[in-house]
Amino acid sequence: MFTTKNKSGMAMSVIMVFAMAFTMLVASASSAFATQAHDFHFRVEAWQANGHEPTPRYRGDVSPSNRWWVKLIKSGEGKGALTDFWLEARDGTNLSPYMRVRCGNGWYGQVAYARASNRKVLLTAEDNHSKSSGYTISGRWQTQDD
Repeated sequence: MFTTKNKSGMAMSVIMVFAMAFTMLVASASSAFATQAHDFHFRVEAWQANGHEPTPRYRGDVSPSNRWWVKLIKSGEGKGALTDFWLEARDGTNLSPYMRVRCGNGWYGQVAYARASNRKVLLTAEDNHSKSSGYTISGRWQTQDD
């Protein structure tokens, strides 16, 4: 009887350790991108003409080193295709350097210029090659880290 209590106590301890580890893992994963990530879906135009999402998103009062993020999930060029992304103002002013993102390769982060803080920004993209046809892209993005 004493052995049975020890085994059940040990099993309960192991279960509790796994439950706490799982809870901590889920909590840390969700706080990695605490700012809400938004879906995007728009057309990348031919001849490297800019395409952008139709609705600007607010980027808070953050330092330029506070990165914005893109995850390219689907590209009309296929998995592994490269597309260049950057932040832009409604008037066409670039608010960040561009970054080259590979479709299906996870999250990519980039710093922004100081003038990108405390304003609405557009996620903007162009093909990394100049060619006669455009394509549609979709994925997720967020304006900043928290």
